[in-house]
Amino acid sequence: MIYYEHRNPEKNSSKFYKIWFDEKVQNGTRIWQLWTIRGKIGTNGTKMLEEFTNEQSLFKRILHLHNLRINHGYKSKEDNNPQLEMIFY
Repeated sequence: MIYYEHRNPEKNSSKFYKIWFDEKVQNGTRIWQLWTIRGKIGTNGTKMLEEFTNEQSLFKRILHLHNLRINHGYKSKEDNNPQLEMIFY
């Protein structure tokens, strides 16, 4: 999981964004589920699910979401997850 945080003291707002994925087999096909949750810190946030049948498409989407968060001023707090490390490095 990757956790992002954005604090804006001028507006007195704090937001978070989480990304993680799971791999499963459904009807003989490998599926990657990309989960995201975003919202204000202290709330449950809004959860979204995207499914991919192509691992490369999954990695491109994760990288795209990561770049969006960084460009919007979020700070990344990555767990030591080898699957995610291979996407970024």
